[in-house]
Amino acid sequence: MDRYKKELAMAVERQSELEQSKAQLELDWQRRCEDLERLQYAQSEDLVKTLTSARNDVSDLVNFWRV
Repeated sequence: MDRYKKELAMAVERQSELEQSKAQLELDWQRRCEDLERLQYAQSEDLVKTLTSARNDVSDLVNFWRV
């Protein structure tokens, strides 16, 4: 009977450890996804700035040659 209780207690402890590991893994993946979303947003902002600057440069050049 003691052996059964000990095995049951070990199984409950293992189950708890697995649930904690699963929760931590989910948090880690969520953090990775959020980090990638932030990186994607920053890259998009940089692209918009670069394209806006290029558009303004071309506009300035066209206006220069009109004069």
